[in-house]
Amino acid sequence: MIRRTVRYLKRLVRDWPEFVRNLGWAGAAGFAFYSPVRELLAAFLPAAYAIRLPDAGVAYLRPGSSDRLVFEQIFVTEEYAPLRGGPSARAILDLGANCGMSSLWFLRTHPQAQVVAVEPDERNFAALQRNLRPYGDRVLAFRRAVWVSDAGIDFDASGPGWSGHIASQSASTIRVETCTMASLLAHLPEGRADIVKMDIEGAEIQLFQDTMDWTSSLPYFVVELHGDEAIDLALRHFSAPAWSHVTSGEVYVFRREEALAL
Repeated sequence: MIRRTVRYLKRLVRDWPEFVRNLGWAGAAGFAFYSPVRELLAAFLPAAYAIRLPDAGVAYLRPGSSDRLVFEQIFVTEEYAPLRGGPSARAILDLGANCGMSSLWFLRTHPQAQVVAVEPDERNFAALQRNLRPYGDRVLAFRRAVWVSDAGIDFDASGPGWSGHIASQSASTIRVETCTMASLLAHLPEGRADIVKMDIEGAEIQLFQDTMDWTSSLPYFVVELHGDEAIDLALRHFSAPAWSHVTSGEVYVFRREEALAL
């Protein structure tokens, strides 16, 4: 415990400027000091707690879950930073939206955007709804899994919050509704997305093996790839000269090279 505390304090001294730069003073203090205490007391104080975001707004984190780590990846170390600085997006698909942190980042970074958020896990979906409620009709949320058909799938949500995945039917699986890329794009203006973010715990392999028509007018694709097969399929489809890519944290950010107005 003492060693962990010392390591944390060393990290805090090193990274405090980054915390303040990305979260503001109130958010940095909440993340660095209040949040660790709430995580330690998760068994006694299980209710979600709020971390202030820069300028306005809050993110609600469930203590004892993966929410704090997801928040850190997105808002503190800014995993999606390669998407900053470009044209403002108008239509975004967030596939595997978890507790809503990625959608929250997109809504704040692209203030004109409509976001369609898809998350199959019931607990995560409830957290997502709470985090995105202030954004009203800019958000359309579905408790479903993105898949190659709308026939439904068996989903295992028995692990930590971000590890839910499609699985063979067993005692730990539940049946969830599915939606296709085509059906999701139909909810967006002009039937196209400016950004697709995908973190669907390995199911991306089946999507990559299916029709990829949805990428024909896509400027940006952000994806966490699970395993060598998924990496190989993605790099083959999103390849030069049509696409370039960078890695940021755990995600690949693919950018279409030819000019496509957002």
